[in-house]
Amino acid sequence: MAGNPHVLSVGVDLAPALEANGVDSAATVDAILRECLHRRGEARVPREAAQSLGVLTEVLNIAWIEDALSVPARVICPRSNRCPRAERCEGARPSRAREIADVREEILGREP
Repeated sequence: MAGNPHVLSVGVDLAPALEANGVDSAATVDAILRECLHRRGEARVPREAAQSLGVLTEVLNIAWIEDALSVPARVICPRSNRCPRAERCEGARPSRAREIADVREEILGREP
């Protein structure tokens, strides 16, 4: 991807798999978010959360989960008026990732 920032999404919701394995998915996500916000938007996944997610690598047979744990997690926020969060992610660096709708329009050759 030529070193350009990008977001890949495979459309897999890991929360149900965490819950099925006895892990509180909301607490896991919150722990990752808190760590990222504490470190200005990007941080290693906390050990307990990484262990919980690592189990899913074997259970779901999805190797990219473990691969993703080897790099820092990042809060992705367009810092726009469209932010759905009640509280903004203050302290997080603005992401250079683009809105998915803009990318779709660019691929289709239309102006966003």
